[in-house]
Amino acid sequence: MGMYTDEINNISNKSRETLFEFAEVDARQAEETGYSNYSYWRSTWQSFLKNRLAVFLLVGVIIIVGFTLLQPYLPAQKSPTEIYLDEQTGMQARNMAPNAEFWFGTNSIGQDLWSRIWAGTRTSLFIGCVVALVEAVVGITIGTISH
Repeated sequence: MGMYTDEINNISNKSRETLFEFAEVDARQAEETGYSNYSYWRSTWQSFLKNRLAVFLLVGVIIIVGFTLLQPYLPAQKSPTEIYLDEQTGMQARNMAPNAEFWFGTNSIGQDLWSRIWAGTRTSLFIGCVVALVEAVVGITIGTISH
């Protein structure tokens, strides 16, 4: 018949005990093989850290937000709403160029632009956080009611 006929006959002639053996079960080893050290958040964080530009931009955002919150408490900071007067003329310090006293200069009515920029940044961040919070509450409420 074929060239494997003798092998097939020899296998079928052997008893089942010699062909098959029961596998030994080690419960401890079975537990170890079922364990996975995988963590979704750790994997995500590691992938994020590999992207240097993303890490650089995250650090930049953290620095800007941190400075925005700390700026009013730093020494020698001016009020963003106060109108400053020129010491020489006694009039409003209008449209002054940047100098040691006004780092970004002043606007057309004599307000410090440095302080106004950081106050505007604080206001924008506050509005953004409030809108995100309201959207989350409304979205969760509507989503819960609709199901």
